Parts: sequence; C-alpha cells; structure tokens
Amino acid sequence: MPRLKEPPSLTCRWHAEVDDYVTAVGWSANGKFLAVASAGGGVVLFDATTGEPVLRLEGHAGGSLCLAWSPGDRLLATGGQDGTARLWDPAGGQLMAVLPGGAAWVEHLAWGDAPYLLATAAGRHLRFWTADGKHLYETQPVHTSTISGLLWQPRVQRFVSSCYGAVLLHAPLKAQPVDAFEYRGSLIALTVSPDGAWVACGCQDATVHIWDAKTGEDLQMNGYALKVRELAWNGSGRLLATGGGPDVTVWDFSGRGPAGQRPRVLSAHGRPVAALAFQHRGNLFATADQEGKVALWRPLKSTQVLAVAQTADPVSVLAWHPSDEVFVTGHASGKLSVWIPPTAGLGFGS
Repeated sequence: MPRLKEPPSLTCRWHAEVDDYVTAVGWSANGKFLAVASAGGGVVLFDATTGEPVLRLEGHAGGSLCLAWSPGDRLLATGGQDGTARLWDPAGGQLMAVLPGGAAWVEHLAWGDAPYLLATAAGRHLRFWTADGKHLYETQPVHTSTISGLLWQPRVQRFVSSCYGAVLLHAPLKAQPVDAFEYRGSLIALTVSPDGAWVACGCQDATVHIWDAKTGEDLQMNGYALKVRELAWNGSGRLLATGGGPDVTVWDFSGRGPAGQRPRVLSAHGRPVAALAFQHRGNLFATADQEGKVALWRPLKSTQVLAVAQTADPVSVLAWHPSDEVFVTGHASGKLSVWIPPTAGLGFGS
C-alpha cells in the first residue's frame, strides 16, 4: 500500500511567554492586541503582529482566571482568585474599577451591548455592572450551584448562564431569568449557536446535551470517553464540534438537525483534546491536545487533517484572530504560539 502523505507543518508567526499557566486569551476586536491571563496572576497585552509585550497589568492575587474586551475595545475586564473582577484602561493600563464578585473566584465574564453591561460570575452569584463599575443588580434567586458557563448572545439580546441542573436566560436589566432549560445533571461547559437557535452544554457524565432554543425540545449525544469541556460552533451555526477524548466529533445541524445522524469524527490526537475553535467566518477548524499537538482541519470537506504542529507542552487555550488569518495557542508552561495556516491569505472560505 502507498504511504499516506504527511500533512504540512503549521508555520509559527511568533512565540512569547508569560509567567505561568495560560488561563485565558482574548484578541481585541480591532485585531491589534492579544490579552493573556495567567495562573500567576498577571495579565499581559501583546502586539498582535510582532508578539512584543506592550502592557503588563497587575491582574489578580492568587491567579487570573478570565478576561473579556468590552465592545469597541474601550475596556478590558479580568477576573480572578481574589474574588474580584477588574476594569482596566487598555490604552495606559490604569485600573478603573474593582468589582466584588460575591464569592471566592470570579471565573466567567461577559459583555453585553444592549445596554452596555458587564456580567460577572463567581460561585453561584451572577452580578451586573455598568461600564464605569457601578453595581446594578444580582440575579435572584441565586444559581443552585457554581456557575459553569456565561456568555452574551447578541442575536437574541440575552445573557446565558449554566449551572448544575439548568441553563438560564437573562434579559438585560431584569433580575429574574426570563427562561430556563432544565437538565438533571452537571453542566460544565456552555455554548450557543451564532444564530441563537441551539443551546449546547458539555456534561460531567460524558455526554453533550442540546436544546432547541425556540421549542425547548432537547436531545443528548452519548459515547464520549471523558466529560466534555470543549465545544465550538462554526460561524454559520451549521457545525458543532465537541471534545471529550482524543477524537473530535463534529455534528451537522443543517436540515432537521443531528438527531439520528452520524457525526464526522476527526482523528489526529493521541491524547485528549484540550481546546478547539472554528474560524469566525471561514471553514478552517483548529484543535490542540494535552500533549501539545496542534492540528488544522476543514471538516465540511474532509475528515483528513490539513496541517499539524507538535509543541513541547500541553495546550490550555486556543483562539482565532478576528481576521481569521492566524490563531493562538496558550500552554501550561506559559508559552504562546501564533500559527499561520498553510492557506493563509487565500480567503476566509479556504
């Protein structure tokens, strides 16, 4: 039998490093900066083109856990193990406000733009703030368990949160949830399709649970090797990629949805996948695992890997640049790598 052709190697645009395990990364909307949070507590802004550090923020004592750019890149919000969220001026690094989260760790942040609000999740407490750091309200009743996911869904103008037993939808400036999808189990990861049609959660029991956002009807995907923490939609909302082991499973939501259909399975990793993400507008898809292997795919066309890179240590986070021309991986060692796909420059649909 002829030998299969080895996939090409990903090209690294630049390497950088922070002081500890990379806990979160975020590209500014204008594409000029990459913000990186670490378990050491600090937050660093890098020049997106050169990889040079341009600003170092004190961050959070005990460790920084999450970060989020505000609409228009006016502010950078961070959360950490000191029980606070913090608002920073990214132009000069000035600390603008300290926001008490209500529990030991602030683990999730989300900005909404209708109106301009910041949501912070700490333990069971979901709190809302103005852009200048004024506390507006806390959702009531509090969540039944630690909040495991938080995001803003712009198409339907809702904040969405998850915890043990339910996904909750929150309208801006309303203290009580406006809707809920219940599930008797531990929801540990949350995502919503770009069009708002589907809500998906990775579960502690090695399943993925999905709700039709209009009808509330649900379905469940089984057979994963591990609990599922890795979820990603493509830009159109047609494909949902899930981790939960060394293989990546891609479900097709076109037509009547994935019920009764066989998913695509992407196999290139020898260790469990730790991070995955689609391009914002294109069809390329990146995955990375606990052994440091990075892979690039085009799952709408093929289950064959397009390009790979082998790094020296486990990957913790992965995110595409707003232009879709490069993506970053952050690692357990504190290292960062920005990768150029072999097809970079050929268009978003490549």
